[in-house]
Amino acid sequence: MTAPITWAEATSPIYWSNIGINWNSPAKGESPSFAVDAGYTQAGNLTYVADATFANNFTYTIFAGIKYSKSISFGVDSNYSINGNEISRPSVTFGVDTGYSQTGFYTADQAISFAQDMGYTSAGGFRAQEEADYGINAGLTKTTILSAVGASTFALDNAYSLATTLSTVGSADFDISSGYSTASIMQAAASANYAAELDYINVGNAIIPRSVQFDLDAGYSNTGLYTAFPTVTYGIENDYTLGLDATLVGAVNFDVDAGYSSSSINQAVASAQYDLNSGYTLIGNTIITRGVAFGLSLDKTSSAIGTMVGVADYDLISGYVNNTKYPESITTSVVMIYSGGQKLLWSDVQDPSNLWSAVSGPSDTWSDVDNINTTWTNKEYPN
Repeated sequence: MTAPITWAEATSPIYWSNIGINWNSPAKGESPSFAVDAGYTQAGNLTYVADATFANNFTYTIFAGIKYSKSISFGVDSNYSINGNEISRPSVTFGVDTGYSQTGFYTADQAISFAQDMGYTSAGGFRAQEEADYGINAGLTKTTILSAVGASTFALDNAYSLATTLSTVGSADFDISSGYSTASIMQAAASANYAAELDYINVGNAIIPRSVQFDLDAGYSNTGLYTAFPTVTYGIENDYTLGLDATLVGAVNFDVDAGYSSSSINQAVASAQYDLNSGYTLIGNTIITRGVAFGLSLDKTSSAIGTMVGVADYDLISGYVNNTKYPESITTSVVMIYSGGQKLLWSDVQDPSNLWSAVSGPSDTWSDVDNINTTWTNKEYPN
């Protein structure tokens, strides 16, 4: 007896192999394999209890939801497209030459890997409960939420673009040839590493409760809020630009070739170190509760309040310009010139062995001393 059969032909027991039902939403109990030259199209919901493998020369398209209880693999020459939601309980692997497109919400409870020549595009939400690996030549584009509870690794030749929120509870590694761009909130609960050849751009907020490292050839740009609770390390060849507030609860290290620029508040509760070849520019406030060290080749410029509760050390080759105040000690080691917002108390002294003698009043100004018996007069400052 072969399927399908009528109920009149059925005898007890009835085996599933003897029943054929044409459902619009089939449930596959075993491992289906697709080896199609022209493509596969599904108009209704699709559920796989076991594994699923796609080896198509052209496309795989589904217009409704799809669910996998086990792993799924895509080896497709053209692309894979789904217009509804997709749920992958175990791991999913994409080995696609042209790309993967998802217009609904995608959920992967375990690991997910992308090895694609063109890219991955999702217009809906994307959630990976475990780790996600991206090995894509053209880039990854996301227009809504991307959430990864585990680790996320981005190894893209061109770019990674995110229009809304990126939330990574675990670590995130970015190894991108062209750059990383996000237009909204970027949040990493653990560490985040950026090794991009061009730049990292964040138009929205960036919140990293643990450490973050930037090793970029072109620079880092942030026009929104930036918050990092432990350490932050910048190894950037060109510059670091911040348009709004930056709060660094832990230590921050700047190893930048071209400079550091901030137009608003920069607050570091712990220590901050600057090792820049060109300069450091701050238009807004700088508040560092602990120590700060500057190792700059050219200069450091600050036009607003700079508060250092701890110790500040400056090791500048060219010069340091300061119109601010420091409540505790400051050490300046400048090769060329130091220019402050106040006048220097002393003028030139011709003989280093000269001794100071009495002054006539608190408003006296000290003049040049030729010998030990010379009396200075007209001092502007009582101290």
